[in-house]
Amino acid sequence: MFRFAFACVLSALMCSTGLSQDSRPEKKGEKPSEARAQKKQGEERGRENARRTRTEPQRPESDPRAALRKRLGELVQSGKLTREEAVQLYTIAFPERSRDQDDGRGGRETEKRYRNGRKVEIKDPAQFKTAGGKALFSGPQPGEKIPPFKVTGLNGDRLGKVFDPVRLAGGKPQVLIFMDDNGVGIRGLFGTASLLSQIAEKSDKQLHLAAVLLGDDPAKLQGFGKRFGERLSGVVMGASPDGRDGPGALGLNRTISMTVIVARDGKVTHNFVFPQSMLYPDPHVLGAIASAIGQKRETVAKWLNEEPADSTRARESRTPPRRPSREELIKRFDKDGDGKLNEEEGRAARKALQRK
Repeated sequence: MFRFAFACVLSALMCSTGLSQDSRPEKKGEKPSEARAQKKQGEERGRENARRTRTEPQRPESDPRAALRKRLGELVQSGKLTREEAVQLYTIAFPERSRDQDDGRGGRETEKRYRNGRKVEIKDPAQFKTAGGKALFSGPQPGEKIPPFKVTGLNGDRLGKVFDPVRLAGGKPQVLIFMDDNGVGIRGLFGTASLLSQIAEKSDKQLHLAAVLLGDDPAKLQGFGKRFGERLSGVVMGASPDGRDGPGALGLNRTISMTVIVARDGKVTHNFVFPQSMLYPDPHVLGAIASAIGQKRETVAKWLNEEPADSTRARESRTPPRRPSREELIKRFDKDGDGKLNEEEGRAARKALQRK
């Protein structure tokens, strides 16, 4: 209210100042015709300035996209994010722009910007410790059977349907993520889904990834499904009807932001508690997944750090051929052995370079 009143007063002062200037008496010695001409020129300049203001786009002082790209690049270089994670975060921040450029040059340029990613680590799950080293418990523990529970689907073929994620897995190795409704955990799902997809492809074993959202606002949870469900097609997303506490039979800790359970045949093999949601996959969780599919951690680490063949071929195709050195040209084309190329030898060397 104070700002509105201040704006009204300021506007009134400006108007009154303009009126007083327009209605000021003509100076002595100034001809009426000259005064009218000057007044007309001033009005024309005012109209021209108004047209320019309407037609010229207002440029922001800083481009938020450029600022985010710069920050993500710094995180990639420092090893805190991988290239894939940086690309996913940028896509989440500006989904419309990213979708428009997926098939064009913009998507490739964004991927190129974060090509130098850090190495994915796989660690012994038994060495996992929560922040601060405190023993925290949430959900069923290793060796226990996961009790049946129901969720409402948020994406894919199960949108709006009620189902049991454990039964849906059918005994396959499974990663169950129980998470609150903060955006960090949702962003972290992209990295987790990407790595699990690579592991499943290399191991030729099916992995089931399910994310159960916990919150007291069903509309907000449904909004997450509408916004990210299609892009998380490899993740079975569901919302618990039991609110933030989650299914009562599971014994989840309400104060924990994310609980990750790795299971096989419906039985818990590892349980990880994260007071703050994972932004990218934890190395110990990846180690537990390697154990669940019966693979060595070193083998899975090799899979995840291999550069795709398509990327290698694309990079090689963009690399210009190396021009041979002077010594190499003389060695190849110096027929008379005098240590230099005569006119005929030089012509042959140029022709060979043009063919390349």
